[in-house]
Amino acid sequence: MKAAAQRFWLLVKAWFRLDLDAVCEASKGRDLYNDFHDYPDSTVGEPWHFYTHSCKRCGKKFII
Repeated sequence: MKAAAQRFWLLVKAWFRLDLDAVCEASKGRDLYNDFHDYPDSTVGEPWHFYTHSCKRCGKKFII
């Protein structure tokens, strides 16, 4: 039960962007579209839609 509560708290922090490291952690293993990253995390930093961005912290690829 403790692991489930920790995972839930990680997802809450990522969803509301309370902890940017949680955004990267919660996005591990997700596909390009189902991700917690957003354009401020991108190396580009612009809200380019349908563009494959890379996270400036963890390097994960994601699409907005």
